[in-house]
Amino acid sequence: NKMDKLPLRAWIAIREITHKELAEIVEVDPRTVSSWANEKKTPLKKHQKRIASALEVEVEQIDFEN
Repeated sequence: NKMDKLPLRAWIAIREITHKELAEIVEVDPRTVSSWANEKKTPLKKHQKRIASALEVEVEQIDFEN
């Protein structure tokens, strides 16, 4: 049973992961994660896969565009 598609900031909150922790896993600057979470920028496809893996969800479950 797939969960609804949620914005990245919602998944970050649900998983109780910090921007710094996510940044380390995805191998980007924490400020980059902040800009993604605040929807100022959209992550590259390669980063989207790493983000989903880190958050233990499918890429399709994260709304990067909203």
